[in-house]
Amino acid sequence: MLYLDFEGTEMRVDLENESTFSSKHTGAELKRIEVNVVAQNRQEHERLLEIIQRAREDGINSTDGQGNVLNKWKVRNTSSSYTAGGPDSRYYHSLELEEMKDLRLDSLFLGGLSFQPYSYDEEFDGDALIIKAKVLLSETQYAELKQLVQGELYFPVVRQGISDEPREMRFGVTRWSKHEHGIKYELLLVEKSYDEAKGRFSDLFQPEMTHMQHMIAGHVEILEELFTTLINKGIFGAEEADDIRARAAERVWDRKRELFRVEDIDER
Repeated sequence: MLYLDFEGTEMRVDLENESTFSSKHTGAELKRIEVNVVAQNRQEHERLLEIIQRAREDGINSTDGQGNVLNKWKVRNTSSSYTAGGPDSRYYHSLELEEMKDLRLDSLFLGGLSFQPYSYDEEFDGDALIIKAKVLLSETQYAELKQLVQGELYFPVVRQGISDEPREMRFGVTRWSKHEHGIKYELLLVEKSYDEAKGRFSDLFQPEMTHMQHMIAGHVEILEELFTTLINKGIFGAEEADDIRARAAERVWDRKRELFRVEDIDER
């Protein structure tokens, strides 16, 4: 016997089908069910439609009929029909539900670094994992994260508490803010398979990206010509030019990150 909690009203439903599937998030085996529920009149039918629509966002609980929650379900598909009979008209609702499990993250490991996000969410684009998190970092942690960002494009990510399976991911561009108690940093992590999807970036930011590449290449050539002219005129030597290039390269990441600094990442 199965009951669904429709915003405080526990209604008995008929279980039509039941199967299992593997959770993309955890790999655990979860249930997929199809249930039917009957609304006795039009008013009850319309209220049920509203509740189901909200449940598409928040999920719906199953209970034992005594107020005790057994499971939480995601509403996948719904349909309805009715039988005409004057005051005896009935409305039949069919719901396809998938079992949900709360994602309880203990630690987020990026490469060899461990973080405890104060905000965390993950979703899938096809089979590719996308993580959105916020962390509060000390200056030391920020420096360690900077090294990771400047390293290899892809690195292993482990969501301890959700799954111990490492996933190859990269950083996306996000915001940050500096405070007396530390640095708040948004983490946008994108799985490698997202980039490998056919045609994923074929037309992205075109023709703007091609124009930007031409402009940047032109500016680089102007600077190199300027260096060559200054060296030939004896204003400074080749070693000084190399030192300028090296110091500039070290500051590129910090300059780029300044473009994404805001007052507070938690304020929209």
